[in-house]
Amino acid sequence: MLSTRPPYVRPTQVFNLALWGTLVFFEFGSEMQMATALVVNVLQLCVQIYVQPFGDKEAPGEAALLNMMQTLTLVLTSFITIGASTLNALEVSKALARYADPDSVGLYELPSVFVAYTMQVLTAFVLLTFAWNCGGKDVSASRLYAACARAPALYFLSHRTRD
Repeated sequence: MLSTRPPYVRPTQVFNLALWGTLVFFEFGSEMQMATALVVNVLQLCVQIYVQPFGDKEAPGEAALLNMMQTLTLVLTSFITIGASTLNALEVSKALARYADPDSVGLYELPSVFVAYTMQVLTAFVLLTFAWNCGGKDVSASRLYAACARAPALYFLSHRTRD
């Protein structure tokens, strides 16, 4: 039986399943979880750039727009993942400094705040790309799925807290 789903939905589902797997199989906020999420994001970005799976031959302008928006979203998601890894490393260094050199703990505050605000700005850009991609157009279910399927991973990476 032939599938009626667009061909790009299956790879997107596989990558989203891999991102959800990083939530399930690794400790929350661990270095391994961040590294695995980064590898999945970069791999999906490479596949997206090489294959350009969105759109069809009947609407080449729309296909180019969809592919550009997905590529931009994946680039921003990769930057957010790098930021989450950086925040994790800063927290570990700060915890070590509490024991080794308590006077230097304050040195980690400014970089942590800078990375946290940068990640919030990048998350806002991702949400703006969703709004631009979906706003004012006739949105089919498959386009809405493709545009919004990344939201759980973005929320996880940009809103992580660790005590």
